Amino acid sequence: MNRVPVGDASEPSDPELVERARGGEREAFGCLYRRHQANVYRFARAMTGSSVLAEDIVQEVFLALMRDLDRYDASRAGLRTYLLGIARNLARYKARSMRRLISLDQAEEAYEFEDPAAALSSNQETR
Repeated sequence: MNRVPVGDASEPSDPELVERARGGEREAFGCLYRRHQANVYRFARAMTGSSVLAEDIVQEVFLALMRDLDRYDASRAGLRTYLLGIARNLARYKARSMRRLISLDQAEEAYEFEDPAAALSSNQETR
């Protein structure tokens, strides 16, 4: 297995690393991760406003790349563009999912739930 030079002027291009990763070379995929992870994180952080969500998105982006490496076509877009597209879709999906969840405070305001302890106390006092 060939080692990927890191920080070297002869560092391989993204398409070359993708081909090597498709061939099963783990270090090639690791090099792609190191090369692009910070950009994907910054993009996801800007889209979500959350460092926690951004970290999740980075992980999911690279898992998707690993799983679907054969779907990437270098003639259609650069790898960074491809990865940021995946990150954008994941951020939008997470934003839609988060909108469906409302906080307990918001639910109480909307439905004016009665405090169970206060209701029990009130029932016992009226007896």
